[in-house]
This record gives sequence, structure tokens and C-alpha cells, in this order.
Amino acid sequence: MPRLLNIKTYSFNTKVAISLFLLALLLITILFALIVPKMQKDQYNTTIKEIEQVLSITQEQIRIAGKAIVNQTSLEIQSSKNYLELQVAKIKENTDPSTSFEKLKEKLKNSSINKFASYAIKKDKNIFVNEKEEVYRNLLIKNYGTWEEFSTKKISKDYLDTEKYLFYTKKLANDVELTIFSTESKLNPNHFPFEETLKENVQNTFNITQNLHKGKTYMFWLNSAYKNENNKPLYEKDKVKSEEKYTLSKMSDVTNIYTGNLSAKQIMDARNNGYIEHTLNDKKAISWIIDLYEKEYEGYIFLLVKTIYKEDLINHLDSVFLQILPAAFISLLLALIIGFFLFKRLFKSISTLTQTAKEVNNGNRKIRSNVKGNDDIGYLGIAFDSMLDSFENNITTLDLKVEEKTKKLQSSLEEKDILLKEIHHRVKNNLALTISLIKLQQEEIEEEKSQKTLIDIQERIYTMELLHRKLYESPNLNKIAFREYVQNLLDNISMTYMYNTTIEKEVQIKDIYLNIEKAMPCGLILNEIITNAFKYAFKNNKNPKIFISMKEENHKYTLIIKDNGKGIHKKVDIYNSNTLGLKLINSISTLQLKGSFEYSYKNGAEFKMVF
Repeated sequence: MPRLLNIKTYSFNTKVAISLFLLALLLITILFALIVPKMQKDQYNTTIKEIEQVLSITQEQIRIAGKAIVNQTSLEIQSSKNYLELQVAKIKENTDPSTSFEKLKEKLKNSSINKFASYAIKKDKNIFVNEKEEVYRNLLIKNYGTWEEFSTKKISKDYLDTEKYLFYTKKLANDVELTIFSTESKLNPNHFPFEETLKENVQNTFNITQNLHKGKTYMFWLNSAYKNENNKPLYEKDKVKSEEKYTLSKMSDVTNIYTGNLSAKQIMDARNNGYIEHTLNDKKAISWIIDLYEKEYEGYIFLLVKTIYKEDLINHLDSVFLQILPAAFISLLLALIIGFFLFKRLFKSISTLTQTAKEVNNGNRKIRSNVKGNDDIGYLGIAFDSMLDSFENNITTLDLKVEEKTKKLQSSLEEKDILLKEIHHRVKNNLALTISLIKLQQEEIEEEKSQKTLIDIQERIYTMELLHRKLYESPNLNKIAFREYVQNLLDNISMTYMYNTTIEKEVQIKDIYLNIEKAMPCGLILNEIITNAFKYAFKNNKNPKIFISMKEENHKYTLIIKDNGKGIHKKVDIYNSNTLGLKLINSISTLQLKGSFEYSYKNGAEFKMVF
């Protein structure tokens, strides 16, 4: 784990500071978790209400604009009518029965009537129509000297109205009649500039909500013949089909409606009922549909629509988190600064105590914290220093006592070592004396078998004597260098049997030290096996070899003695033999050493013990 993430390595002050910071951070997180969603919901609802309020204003503004257009149209048309009547009256004053047909045509051609209307002259059977003769042919004149109306029943895509004509007929003489006719739009030449001004004002109102969302506000005329259609969306991409079902108002700055998958019936049902959710271009959208006129007009329904993507509305809401974050960050910073100054002395005292404890732990018993005061930390500092004073005094006293006891123990141990060495020395001497006595006795005995028995006894005693000698010579009475012991034992047996042939001896034992409880049994086993090898294995052997090894692994010792002789006869049961040597080997390895003993023949006898 990186040291930065290992909290155990931090000082107490750092841990307290981190804990306070994390606690403050946790409180702010909980605050955000509780407040931010509610504020976002409130902000969302507030934005919806703002949009609906702007739509109400827009609805009223459009209605007022509609009334203004009607009034402007009425006044403008009436003014144009009066002007045309005046022009007709002037022409009548200058016309009499003698005025020729061509002369009349010339007068009307030069008249200002051409700016506003088309005209037709009828004298006897002669008729002249300057333009739109098909309209004139359909006019049904009922009264002279009054304005009459004629409708083509054709929908105008610009105005969504029937194409209405106004015509005025006046007798210029007994056989001469003049008819002027024009559409309402032509009699209203200032209508377009006026309408553009209104459109600009309405579009400015539409744009009020652009800071709240990315959306479209527009108006369109819905053909009432399709108002109950519910099996497919109202929206049509094809222009011909769309114009049959609906027509956009000139006051809208869009090229098509944005109702998505809504059908005409869904649109009609959603009128004036808040917003409706739907899909637009595979995204969630909401739309408000508002009636601009309570009744149908000429077979059409005039609607105001506001459509926005839901994600745009959410994304364009001011982030509550960002609104609160600066204040929360400043509050957290102020809390940490105030906390630092409030706990500054506490942290300083704790740091001093901690540093003092570290110095004491490193062995500096003279250092003191010198932290004092009437608060808990002050009492702790005084108690800590007092404890250190008492601790130092106790250690000084204890050191003196330990030194005194150590000297006594050292003296006692030295005495015991001397006594043990003396005991081992005397045992060694007694065993050496025993061996000398056996040798003297051996000289008096002529029987070969008895002599051999005495030699075997000598070797066994020598094995024990050699151990006591090594202990006497060793600086540590509980550790016998086993390699040196084995080498001395091997050399002594070799000298005893006075071999003329040089025997190749190999000892592989490294840094193994045994106490007398383990060394003595191992020495006896080695003596028996090596002696047997010299007695039997090396006869008639030109290149006698003996190999001894000992290894220690996982607190277990493995002792191997191997020669290149002919081995033990196959008929001999190694583990149940009646011979003293094999009995000694088996009993010592299993009973004394609590181990195991194995024999095998591998180009010579091999004995293996594990204990």
C-alpha cells in the first residue's frame, strides 16, 4: 500500500484534521443530496410556469394583434373605397352620351384607379375589362352606387381566407356603366408593413423564453376536416399534403410544425390543458397548444403551439449544484480556518507529547514534554512528565539491581562451568583409565575371540571418552562440533585396526552442533557401523572407501554411513538380528533418538538414520 494511503503512518493531528474535513464534506454531501433535487424540481416547475405565463401573454398579444389587423384592414379598405368612389365621380362628371368607348378607355387607363382595382366598361353591347375578366364575368350586380362582395371560395395560402372581391358599379350615362373590382388586400396597401411590424413584436415575445430552453413557438391554421384524425401524426413532410391539412401563419418563423408523433385529435384534446408529452425526432418533447380563436374560422382552427425538447429544458436550467457549490466551499474553508485557530494550541500540545513519546521510545530518557495547563491536555502533559521522572528513577534503580544480580549469576555460571568441565575431565580420565586396563587385560588373554570382544568394548568406551573430551575442550558445554568428533572417531578406529592400505575417507558435515543427548547415541551407532566396515567390508578390497554425511533440514537430521564393501549377507535380518552391534544400532536409533533406521545395498552397505 502506498504510504500516502496508509493512515497508520499519519500523526494524530493529521488524523483529526482529516476526520474533521471528511465530516464537513459528508455533511455538505448530505445537504446537497437533500436540497439539490428539491431545488431542481422547484426550478423546473418555476420554468414551466414562466413559459406558460409568457404563452398567456403571447396569446393575448396575438388576439390584440388580430383585432388591430381587423381594424387596420377595415379603416384602410374604407379609405380606399372612398378614394375610388371619388375618382369614379370625377370620371362621371366628364362623361356624357356622346363620349366614345375609346375615349372612356383612355380616361380609365390614365386614372389612378389602376393602383387599387381592376375595371370594366360596358356601353351598349361593348365590354372592356382591363384584367381578371373571369372574375368580372362572375360578378352579380344588384345595386348601383354601392359596394358589393363576391367570393371565389378559393383558399389563399398567404391569408388562409377565401379570396374575396369588392366591386362597385356606377352608371356614367344612360347606356354607359363602369364597374371597379378588387381584392381586399389590394384595397389595403399598408397591410403588409403593418403586419410585419406586428409580426416582429410577436416574434420578440416568442424569444422571451429562449433563455429558458431551446424550442419553437409558432402558429398554424388546422383544417377542421382533419381535427378528429387519430390514426397517424398530423405532421406531414410533403408540402402538398401539409398544405391540405394545415397552413403556417405568416407570423411564424418556422417552415413546418413541430408536433412530432401527435395526431390531430391529440392536439385538439390538449388545447388549453397545460403541456402534453410526446416524441419528436426520437426524443422526448413537451408542447403547449392554445386556441387563439374560440370558434372555427372559415373551416379552420387557429392554434398557438410551443414545443421544446425535455432534455434542452433540463440542460438550460441553472445548475443548482453550481449555485450552492461556491457558498458550500467558502463555508467549508471558513470552518477549517476557524477550527485550525480554535484547536491550534491543542494540536501543538498533542504534537509535543507525541514527539516526546517517540524520543523516549528511541531511548532518550532525559527528554520531557513540558506541556502544562488547566485543561485535559495540560493534566496529561504533567502526568506524562511525572511518569517519565518516576520511570527514569525506577530504571536507574533497576539497572543497579540487574547489574548486581548479573554479576552474581555470572560468577555462579562460571563456577558451574568449571565444575562441569572438571566432571567431564574426570569422566574422560576414568574412561581412559578403563580403556588402559582393558588393554592390559587384553595382553594376558590369548584367545582371539576374547581379544576381539575387548577391542569392541574399548572402541565403545572410546566413543564416550571422546565425547567427554570434546565437551571439556569446548567453550560451550552444550554444543559439540559433530564433524570434528566424527573425524576423530574415524581416525581412532582406523589406527586400532592398523590397516596397511590407505582408506579413502570422506566426511560431509557442515556446521552441525549437537548436545550430549544426541551426540552420544550417534557416536555409538557410528562406532558400530564403522568398526564393522573395517572388520568385514574392507577385506580383500584394494580401494577401500567410507563415506559419512549428516544434514539438517526442517529440524530433522539425516545421518548416512556408506562403504564400498560387499555388504551384509542377505540372509541376515538387519532389524531382528541377534548380534550385539545390530541390536545396539536398532535400539539406539528408535528408542533413544526417536527416529528411523534403514539399510540398503548400493555398491556397498548404506545405513541411513533420520531423527
